Amino acid sequence: MDGTMDDIIVKYDPDYMVDEIVAHNEEHLLLFQPARDVSIAGKLDDQDGLFEHKYSKLQCARNIRLLEYSATSNCNKVRFHLSENSIDAIGGRFIAISYCWGGEKPTEYLPISSRAYLKVTKTVYSILRHISGVASGLPVWIDAICINQEDCGEKGVQVSMMGDIYAAARCVLVWLGDGNLTQASQLALWSYLTSPYTHNNTALCDIGSFGGVGDSLFGSVLQSPWFERAWIVQEVCLARKVLFLCGAVGMSLPFLKDYLEIRRKNYNSLPDSYSIPSDWGRTSLPVFEQFPKLCAHRKLILENGGKPRVTLTDILLEFQSFKATDPRDKVFAFLGLADYHNLQPDYTDSIGNVFTKAMIVCSPSLYDYRILGYAGLANPRIDGPVMFASVPTWVPDFSCTFFAQPFTLRNDFKATSPKDISEAASESRENPQLLYGSSPGNLSLFLKTAFIDTIEEMSRPGLCSMESPFLDQQAVLKCQYDMVNEGIEMLKRQNLHLVSKAVSTICFETVTAGSFSNINSLSDEMKAAVLKAFQESKGAVEFPSQSREDNNIKKFYAQMHRSGIGRSRRLFTTQEGRLGMANGNIRKGDRVCLVSGAPVPFVLRGPIANYRWHAIYHLVCDAYVYGVMYGEASDVNSYPFETILLE
Repeated sequence: MDGTMDDIIVKYDPDYMVDEIVAHNEEHLLLFQPARDVSIAGKLDDQDGLFEHKYSKLQCARNIRLLEYSATSNCNKVRFHLSENSIDAIGGRFIAISYCWGGEKPTEYLPISSRAYLKVTKTVYSILRHISGVASGLPVWIDAICINQEDCGEKGVQVSMMGDIYAAARCVLVWLGDGNLTQASQLALWSYLTSPYTHNNTALCDIGSFGGVGDSLFGSVLQSPWFERAWIVQEVCLARKVLFLCGAVGMSLPFLKDYLEIRRKNYNSLPDSYSIPSDWGRTSLPVFEQFPKLCAHRKLILENGGKPRVTLTDILLEFQSFKATDPRDKVFAFLGLADYHNLQPDYTDSIGNVFTKAMIVCSPSLYDYRILGYAGLANPRIDGPVMFASVPTWVPDFSCTFFAQPFTLRNDFKATSPKDISEAASESRENPQLLYGSSPGNLSLFLKTAFIDTIEEMSRPGLCSMESPFLDQQAVLKCQYDMVNEGIEMLKRQNLHLVSKAVSTICFETVTAGSFSNINSLSDEMKAAVLKAFQESKGAVEFPSQSREDNNIKKFYAQMHRSGIGRSRRLFTTQEGRLGMANGNIRKGDRVCLVSGAPVPFVLRGPIANYRWHAIYHLVCDAYVYGVMYGEASDVNSYPFETILLE
């Protein structure tokens, strides 16, 4: 490293410039120069007079800091320093960085001006080393440096502006890491990506050893946690241009989108680096599911002139599986993509309050009831008074991983008829408050419900828990087998409410959440063959593979797996002889109800108290109940509706 302590500098050789990247056709791939050294020479303790950079307060609420490269006049060298700029005046004249921070701690030293330094994470340090040949003099915005992370007030304001920041940047550079790739490996990856095999539907087995090496390398790159990070959604969706960097290799968003689609079509011939190890066979990397969602939402925003036109409910549901280190970011990360709300990020607020405020915003659109499927005592929730405090049961824990998709997200269920606009408006006039503070510290939700039954008996619980979310496939198959037999026996002990079908058929349709009868419109003979194969397996079968098992039997197992039975869900019977499926923490005595306008039944617990003339209940979870899912029990004369409160 050249220079003295009065002039801390780094190597700078702008062979490729962002200005050129933006001007070029987006289909291009780019190969940048190797990483530069941006470290402070010698040991920090030996640097006389060097001090840690202290942030000054931003002068205006709409100002941001930018990390600038100040080149000297006579050589390709540059020093870092921070400048303050108005976001409204700097549009199109800086680069924004998108990367995965995670829980990494600052351990590296970055020179800022002539005598100051900042401690940064190894990831940020690596990013700056690689983009030093890309920035072409354009300042850079990167949150770890440009936001004072120790100032919660500033952090909240800046986070609320991040949508504007990424939309204003000339280009968003996405850092996928270098995967510890050597320079030779990066060149091999570059050669592979530019080969004609990469751009067509050629199967891996036809590419040969060269393609196999390249595919394996890029499969490792696609394992980057960036693709599952909640913040990337707005960072990419609102960007003018996007360029992905993997070490020295750069690629455009359209290139990566097309590449993934081609590889998805040839998934069975891809190397193991494109899969997650699993006892259930090959499980594809999250990128194959997440990236198309990202591209589709970006297209929607571009078609709307760069403005969001969706509710917070829609955004939270669409990207629920994306992850964040801070649970509050599972809400904050999506605020810039949602319309019709006034929520602002506040990192001084508790997790529970943040989630409750998000649901208050969602409550006017609760007439579709989809988001309630993630709420309730039987769904995963953060425990502890510090983390979650006293949070209503109708508020989901947005930070959790859910083992099975809520029944509320199925668009084929119609336990009650959905409300039209006039009906919803009429109910709003009759009861203008959807939410009510029924007691100090408690916020209750009004629901119009009809109680149709009570849980009487339950099968064994599923095997999954927050502590053990991943299980041996044979253990789950055995549990599913045992549950089916328990369900059949439980039904036989009841005075059957529905006798139009055989007990075994009712049970099999329940454990697949109604999908069994819809598998390719199976004939009765084929259904009988599938049931016989399952019963003869005694829970000890191998998980069916594409080459060895009958297609319909495979679909049956797949539907059982998706339903969550044996994992997070169990069977139950009711006092009137119905068979249902719900999450594991249901109890005997919990009540099954219809909610006016909701597509599925819900399980409630209580009443726990009364407020004026309304009973107060706790939400447990949504449920599948055979013989109820398509409006069979929604006759108001049989089960009158009443208004209750959920607390």
